[in-house]
Amino acid sequence: MAYKLITMYELVIIYISLFMVERYVFLEQGLEKKKQRLFYAVTFSLMIISYFIFDDGVALYIIMAAAGLNISLVRKKHRIRGFFLSFPMVGIINGIMVPILVIPVSMQGLSEYQAYVYCFIVYPYLFCRQGIFHHMVLLY
Repeated sequence: MAYKLITMYELVIIYISLFMVERYVFLEQGLEKKKQRLFYAVTFSLMIISYFIFDDGVALYIIMAAAGLNISLVRKKHRIRGFFLSFPMVGIINGIMVPILVIPVSMQGLSEYQAYVYCFIVYPYLFCRQGIFHHMVLLY
């Protein structure tokens, strides 16, 4: 059960981070407020349903496709190229998260249970303290 929650935390952080990178790095304007919120709700629901029906790999593919689709819907030209911008973003996000989550666990030789406890402490701190949720709510 703890593994499912940790993986769900990771997927939610990747989901929110992808849309933040899309907004602040690629400077995509987004859809109208109502449509954008509906898009977020539908894609988030699809991610959660696919996670519980299949596994985290399918949910990650749905997240990447949703981010690419959002970029494609917003752009006036170069839509196909915009769709594929979401693929390298996952690697960038993982490159930021691995030093925080994986290296301390492996350097300290924590057991599996201790690693779960560490992640339960670190994820909410990253999620709330750094203002990720606050930025996402204020986006649209």
